[in-house]
Amino acid sequence: MENVLFLVKLLAGGAAVAIVLLVLFFIFIFIRAEWHSRKLSAKKGFKKLKLPMHFVLYGCLALWILALFYFFPLGGFSSWGLWFVFRGHKRMALFGKPSKGKSLTRERMEALRKENGRVKEAAPMTLQERKEKNKRHRQVFLNRLAKR
Repeated sequence: MENVLFLVKLLAGGAAVAIVLLVLFFIFIFIRAEWHSRKLSAKKGFKKLKLPMHFVLYGCLALWILALFYFFPLGGFSSWGLWFVFRGHKRMALFGKPSKGKSLTRERMEALRKENGRVKEAAPMTLQERKEKNKRHRQVFLNRLAKR
């Protein structure tokens, strides 16, 4: 009977530790997301906690790694979670900018637009047309400045 009670206590304690560590892990993900989106600054740190950002960030990560060894049933999830934090965020646009493929050059973009018929060959502007266009653009710019 004592062995069963001990096992129940052990499982309950392990589950409590697992829940706490899961919360820490998601705090870690949140901090990393905020840090990457530049809403929080590593230099400012958490004003409420009076701790620098990297201390909190890597503290959560260290606790999660300890959980990997302490509470084995979560091992699979924790290793997936670590993969997601360090690799998956490059594929998903969760933390700031997603990874970009090869960008098209301006010449290639213009060629594609011409092929698709989006760009019409424009006749060169006369001096009078250019002055009128510049005047319109200047007026738009001044209107925007006035609104500020």
